[in-house]
Amino acid sequence: MLKENLLKNEKVKPNSREIELLKQNFPQFFSKEGEFLLEKFKEMLKMDDVKIDKEGYELKFLGKNYARFLTSTETETVIVPNIKHNEEEINKNSENLYIIGDNLDALKHLLNSYSGKIKCIYIDPPYNTGSDGFVYNDNFEYTAENISEKMGIELEEAQRIIDMRGKSTHSAWLTFMYSRLVLARDLLREDGAIFISIDDNEQANLKRLCDEIFGEGNFINQISIKAKASSGASGGGEDKKLKKNIEYLFVYKRSDEFQFFDTIYKSTNLIDYIQERRKEGKNFAYTSVITNYGKEEYFKTILAGNGEKIKINKVLDYEIKTISSIMKEEKITEEEVYEKYFLDIMTLENAQTSIRDRILEACGKKDEYYNCYYKPVSGRNKGIMTKVGFIGKTKRLVSHLSNVAEKVNNKVIKKDKIGTLWDDLSWSNVSAEGEIKYNNGKKPIKLINRILEMYIEDNDIVLDFFSGSSTTAEAVLKYNENKNNNVKYIMIQIKESLIENLKNASSKKSKSDIQAQIDFLNDLKKPLYITEIGKERIRRAGEKIKQEIEDYNSNLKLGEEPKEVPDIGFKVFKVDDTNIKWYDMENFNEDGQYSFDDPDSLDFVLGSNDIDIVYEIMLRQNDVPLSERLEVLTDIGNRTYFYASTYLICLETEITEKMVEKLASLDPLPIKFVFRDSAFKDNISLKDETFRKLRSLIERNSGESKVSYRVEFI
Repeated sequence: MLKENLLKNEKVKPNSREIELLKQNFPQFFSKEGEFLLEKFKEMLKMDDVKIDKEGYELKFLGKNYARFLTSTETETVIVPNIKHNEEEINKNSENLYIIGDNLDALKHLLNSYSGKIKCIYIDPPYNTGSDGFVYNDNFEYTAENISEKMGIELEEAQRIIDMRGKSTHSAWLTFMYSRLVLARDLLREDGAIFISIDDNEQANLKRLCDEIFGEGNFINQISIKAKASSGASGGGEDKKLKKNIEYLFVYKRSDEFQFFDTIYKSTNLIDYIQERRKEGKNFAYTSVITNYGKEEYFKTILAGNGEKIKINKVLDYEIKTISSIMKEEKITEEEVYEKYFLDIMTLENAQTSIRDRILEACGKKDEYYNCYYKPVSGRNKGIMTKVGFIGKTKRLVSHLSNVAEKVNNKVIKKDKIGTLWDDLSWSNVSAEGEIKYNNGKKPIKLINRILEMYIEDNDIVLDFFSGSSTTAEAVLKYNENKNNNVKYIMIQIKESLIENLKNASSKKSKSDIQAQIDFLNDLKKPLYITEIGKERIRRAGEKIKQEIEDYNSNLKLGEEPKEVPDIGFKVFKVDDTNIKWYDMENFNEDGQYSFDDPDSLDFVLGSNDIDIVYEIMLRQNDVPLSERLEVLTDIGNRTYFYASTYLICLETEITEKMVEKLASLDPLPIKFVFRDSAFKDNISLKDETFRKLRSLIERNSGESKVSYRVEFI
C-alpha cells in the first residue's frame, strides 16, 4: 500500500510509466534482466509493415521530464469521505462524486477504481492569460540535486524547473497540464473522448500537447465557439486589434473504438428564421403547400444503376398552393399556415442525382408529377424502401419542410446541422445560471449539454477535473431529467480560497465578482471556498429538478407515464494526508518490538476515524467505485466493516475465535479480508492459526464450491 508506493517513488524515472506499459503489453521484448530489446522490437515493427518515422518532430519545454516523472509517481495522499454529508438520505445511495483537492492527486486515486471507465471528460483549465490567476503551484518535494539525479539532467536545468513555481510561463502551463492529461487519457474508456476548452493564449501548445499524449490520429475536431458579441472595445489593448470573441474546444478520442458523434442541430423558431433571411435580402424556399395529393397510377418500372427496381407512379388530380394564397383564403397568419400544413409544405430542388436522370429518361420532359419507389444504396435511407417525388418538365425533386424542420409544442422549429462553428450558444445570462454567484470563466450549460447530446448514453460516467462552479454537474442532471437516464458525474475542484483570490485580484471587475461570491457564501454561512459554490449549485439544481418532476407528475393525463426523479445526490470526498502509520520507526522500542499499550496510536494518525481509514484502504484496491455502500457488521464487532458487499475491513484490536467463526460464515463471502497486524500482538503462530482456521471454516461453509479470497494486513 502506501509504504510500497513510497518505496516505489524513490525509484521512479520520467519514463517509468511508459516502460511499465511496455512490460505489461510486450513482455517478449524484455530480457530476464529487465533490459528493453530495442532491435528486436524494431524487427517486429518491420515484420508488421509498420512505418517508422524519423522526422524527429516533437514538443519540447522546460519541465517536460519532470511532468512525466510526476505522472509515474504514486500519490502519497488519501481520499477521505465527508461522513455527515454522505449519510444524508439524498446522498447515501448516490453514484455521483465531488472530490475536493489537487486534481493531480485526485486523478491518481481514481485510476484504481475508474481506469478505462470514463466515457466523457470535459475540462475548462486555466487559460494562462495572465489575468486568470494561473501560476504553477504543484508541490515540489525534491531538491534540485534530487531532480538532477532522477532525470539525468544538469543541476542548472533542475534548478530552473524548481524556479517555475509561482510562474505563469508557457513551460509552466505545459508542465502543469501534461501529467494531468496523461492520467485523463488512462481514465477514458476505449470509446471515450475528451473535450478541452481553451483560448488563443495556449491553443497552439495545447494542440501539440494533445497530439503527443493522445496521438495525432486521435484528433477529432477543433471547434470554434462564439463567446462574446463582437461590437465595441473591451480595453486591455483589444481596441488596437480585432476583438477576441472566439474560444476553442479541442476534441480527442481515446482509441479507434470511438463511435463518432450523432448529428447535432441548431434550432431556431421558423418564423424568426424566415424574417432574418428577409432582412438579409434572401428568400425562404419552402413556400408551396400540397393541398391535395391526388391519386397515383402505375406508370412503369425501370432499373437503377445497381440493378434494383424503381417503380414509377404518375400522380393525377393533385393540387399545390402558395403560402400567401392560403393566408388570404383562410385569413390566417404566415406562422399559422406553417403550423397547420407542416407536413404538406414543400419546395422543388434542382437536385442532380442518378435517379433523377433515369426518371427524365423514362418519363420525358412533360409537365407532370411522378412518385418513385426504390431502395437507396447510400445515405440515411440506405436499403429502405423510399418514396421520392419529381415535378415539372425538368423533373425537379419534391423536398418537404419536415426534412429540415420539426414541430415542437405546435411550433415549427428550423433545424440546421452544426459543424465546427458553434455560434448559437447564448452567453448573455451565463453568470446567473445555477442561481449562484460565479462569474470567473463560467461556461453556459448549453455548451456541456451539446457535448452530452452528441454521444453520451445511459449509465455513462462524465468527469470534470477543473469543475469550478459545477456547470458540468448541473448539465448532467438536466440531461438525466430530459432523457430519463442515469448518467453519473465525477467533479474535482481544488479548495481555492476566495479571500486569497480577492487579495490577488488584479482588476476592479475581478474584485467585484469575487466579493459577490464571498457575500453569497456568507449569507449561506458557508466556508469561503470555490468548492462550496460548486456544491451549492449542485444542491439547487437537484432540488429544482425534483420539483419540476413532481409538478409534472401531479398533472398527468390518463395513460401518461410518470417521470422518476434521477440521482440528484452526490458523495463528497477530499484529498488528505494518510490516516495510517504504514511504517513509523518512532513506534519501535529499544528492543525493536512494538509497544501495544495503545494500538490506535500505534497504527493510526491522531484524530483519524474508522470510516476515513476504511475508505483509504478501499481506495487502494482496484475496480472499487467510491460510491459503493459501507456497512458496520455489529454482530461481529464494533469496528468491522463491509464495503460493496465484497471487502471486509476488520479494525478490531483483538481477533477472537468467535469472531473468526462469524467472519468465515459471511454470505456473500468477501473477496478480501483486511486485518490489523497489531491485533495479533506480533504473534506469528497466532496469525498462522487464525489463517488456517479461517480457511477451514470458509471451505466447510462453501461446500463444494470453489473458494476465492485473499487476506491482507495493515
